[in-house]
Amino acid sequence: ADKGDMEAQYLVAHAYRFGEGVEKNLEKAVEYYTLTIQNRNQDVESELEETKKELEEENNKEKQHQKKQKNF
Repeated sequence: ADKGDMEAQYLVAHAYRFGEGVEKNLEKAVEYYTLTIQNRNQDVESELEETKKELEEENNKEKQHQKKQKNF
């Protein structure tokens, strides 16, 4: 969990929240839930940026194709 594994962070947060296998600690639960959300958002941001790049590449290819069609 401390190495950024989202699933592990969620499980640790859940364990602290309900005192399953560890002493109940709501502060730690909040900490680990927050880490889970932050890491998930980073993954989504990364996916979004990759998708934007792909879209831009597709748009550029389409523009080049249209430009070639006009030149014929």
